[in-house]
Amino acid sequence: MPEVPSRLKEALADRYTIERELGAGGMATVYLAQDLKHKRHVALKVLRPELAAVLGTDRFAREIEITAGLTGHGIPYHMLAQEVMEWLDQFLGPT
Repeated sequence: MPEVPSRLKEALADRYTIERELGAGGMATVYLAQDLKHKRHVALKVLRPELAAVLGTDRFAREIEITAGLTGHGIPYHMLAQEVMEWLDQFLGPT
C-alpha cells in the first residue's frame, strides 16, 4: 500500500489524521482519515496536484456540493464546500 505523502499529512494535521490510502483513480486519491473535530472516520478525496492546477477548484467544489446534499444510511460525512475551498487556497494557492 502506498505511503501517504508527508506534505499532505502536515497540511491537514490540525483537522485530520490520515491513516492510509483507500484507492486511487485517474483524477484523485482517496484516504481513510480520522476527523479530529467530529471524532469519526471519513474518506478524504484529494485531487492530483497536476489536475488541480489545470482544473481549478470549481469542478471539485461542485462535486462536494452535490455529494454533501446526499442523505441516508451509509452516506459518508463530507466537509462543507467553503471549508474545502479555504483549504485548497492554502494548499494550492488561489485559483
